[in-house]
Amino acid sequence: MTKEIETIEEFIKESFELREEAERYNKGSKSTHHKALAFRGQSDKAYKLIPAIGRERQLSCDISILNQERNLIEMAKYKLPHIFKSDLLPIDLLSLLQHYGIPTRLLDVTSNPLVALYFASLDDRVDGEVFAFEYNDSDKANYPVINAIAETYKFAFATSSPLLSFFRTVINQPYFNEQREQFVDETDEQGGGWIKECCEQLIFVNAIYSIIMNMTLIYVRSQEPGDALGLRGQSCISLTK
Repeated sequence: MTKEIETIEEFIKESFELREEAERYNKGSKSTHHKALAFRGQSDKAYKLIPAIGRERQLSCDISILNQERNLIEMAKYKLPHIFKSDLLPIDLLSLLQHYGIPTRLLDVTSNPLVALYFASLDDRVDGEVFAFEYNDSDKANYPVINAIAETYKFAFATSSPLLSFFRTVINQPYFNEQREQFVDETDEQGGGWIKECCEQLIFVNAIYSIIMNMTLIYVRSQEPGDALGLRGQSCISLTK
């Protein structure tokens, strides 16, 4: 659903209505699904919801996303080892890279619609856009698969990696220690299918590193492990300046 809004008053009214709808759902819901909202503002409504690592990739000769990501991460860790420490969880490392302006597969979102409105209003020459995302607020944990996706660059040494081999590699990483037994009877094909299902969902992550505690991050939707592709939003508000 898309709505065009011309005034701040209209924007605030629409934001409150979205929140009230979520609150009504949460009060009446007996399930574990707790509806929450996140917002992202973009200064030009022509922009697509693509993270920095995936933008302006038009030529077939462009370096692959995986190779570019690997180069950026390894260079950051080499140049600033006291900041990008080797003991960081993969998702925390990506959050920190994002904070320092290094292109990643993450998109910044916020729980405050007025923050999103600010970013949507930065360019007076064009109409901006605010996206509202609905997600399950009960599902905040950094599950192992989130760290596995964040660490794709380590395990895919070409432009893509077969899902079954990717699954078999990441299941043996330390962040899967507590859940590994759940996959003992899984074949590589079944595990690869599970990874694919996870990559096709919108995954919201609350950054926990101290200097970016107020930043909420969102993973991009992926068709291949490691590919930063388009992202779907449930509703958007076009702002007419």
